[in-house]
Amino acid sequence: MLAFAMIAALAGAPASGAVPPTALEAAAELLALQDERRFEEVALRRLARHPEAKVRERAARVVGGLAHPAAVAILAELATDGVPAVRAAAAEGTGRLLADLGAEGKAGKGAGAILRRLLGDASPMVRRSAAWGLSAGGGKDVHRRLLEHLAREGDPTVRASCLSELWRGGGSRWVATATAALADPVAEVRFAAAWSLARGPEGVETGLARAAESPDGAVRALAMEGVRRRAARELLPAALSAMGDDDARVRVAALGAVAAISEQHADTVLPPPASAQVAALVALADPERVEERVMAIRLAGVARLAREELEQCLESGEGWVAEEALVALARLSTLAALATRRHHGAVQATSMPLPRFVAYWLALRAALRREPGLTWIGSALGAGTEDVSQRVAECLGIPSGSAPAVSRWEHLRHLPLV
Repeated sequence: MLAFAMIAALAGAPASGAVPPTALEAAAELLALQDERRFEEVALRRLARHPEAKVRERAARVVGGLAHPAAVAILAELATDGVPAVRAAAAEGTGRLLADLGAEGKAGKGAGAILRRLLGDASPMVRRSAAWGLSAGGGKDVHRRLLEHLAREGDPTVRASCLSELWRGGGSRWVATATAALADPVAEVRFAAAWSLARGPEGVETGLARAAESPDGAVRALAMEGVRRRAARELLPAALSAMGDDDARVRVAALGAVAAISEQHADTVLPPPASAQVAALVALADPERVEERVMAIRLAGVARLAREELEQCLESGEGWVAEEALVALARLSTLAALATRRHHGAVQATSMPLPRFVAYWLALRAALRREPGLTWIGSALGAGTEDVSQRVAECLGIPSGSAPAVSRWEHLRHLPLV
């Protein structure tokens, strides 16, 4: 009899009157099924009916990640569990399953029905998870359903969950809803609206401009991140204005946004006040504003600004400042003149070893034209180490395979750089 009970347990069906596994044993069994990507329906149904809610919650997530059509029935059962945390986990698992199976097949339609039902659940926790699940699963009418639910949802946390998922779909119908939500009295809702606008694929420029004017610093910073991602020329005025924001997070993000616009639109010319501000930040040695200085140095290289301040950064004695300035100067294509004027002294003053300097320079120039006046680098290569030689060789497209490292290095030493 004992042997029969053991066989039945191993097969996934509990023997009559058998004691269910402990929570730890059930967790181990679920972990094994998850790691092996093994869908054993009998075992998973048994674990989904475990007396402990934590086990059922974990089972919902594991079942949803196994991408099997039969998982829909197990998740449908878990979606009616009396514990909200289990129903929320069922919503998350169903969203993952829907993403894997697609929304059009029989199983996908069944998963979608579960999520639509859970979106009307009495628990805000469950509705939040259902909003995420619907969006993650995709489908043609996801945006419509989320927007319709937003119109009648009273819980701000659920509204925030819906708003933060709107960016995933196409079209622009949702942009007006997200833009209006920027004025919501609840900070979480405003942030969620800005999140979708910042990540939206197209047609979000008006919303981002509105978010950039928000009284909420976190929303303004997120708006600048969206401006950086879009790099739309019409958003340049908003980004330039944000460079003078009272919130450091906004200023840092704004510098990145201006750099992205300048890089995307090569004919961009910054107004004199903005150019002066960038130059001042490049020269700023304030340890409390390091992030701003880094972004200003990068912007200077993209926008072709603050050449003198960038050259001074090479002599700052701060290695990271010199490296950032070197990247910017490579974009400015001014190192030929710099090398002619200062030779090795300025490089040594950066506390950056000369071979490392050379590697940086050649790496940065790999995608650009070689510049005249850099013949001094040829002799400098002799001081290099193997790691530097390999990096430079890769940058210049010299194959590494059969040729020994020394011969590759000799090849580099005699490369004509004029």
